[in-house]
Amino acid sequence: MLKTIENPLVDFSFYPNPVKDVISLKSGSNIESVVFYNTLGQKSLSSKVNSVSKEINVSNLAPGLYIMKVNVNGKTGTYKVIKK
Repeated sequence: MLKTIENPLVDFSFYPNPVKDVISLKSGSNIESVVFYNTLGQKSLSSKVNSVSKEINVSNLAPGLYIMKVNVNGKTGTYKVIKK
């Protein structure tokens, strides 16, 4: 049986997904950092944000599935992002 994990980042959103060139992040609290991992668990892209919104250029990532880990006020949310 699969468990549903409650996302600790209540006021966080991002778009578009799938993404081609730029992904936009938005939060009600300070976004500290964002890290993208490929399906092998290798870090592909990381960015210090320190803002409530940020646009990140992901055009240099290869097409495929990525795991985006977002840190907001000491809490981490994990999201699947598809790169076109």
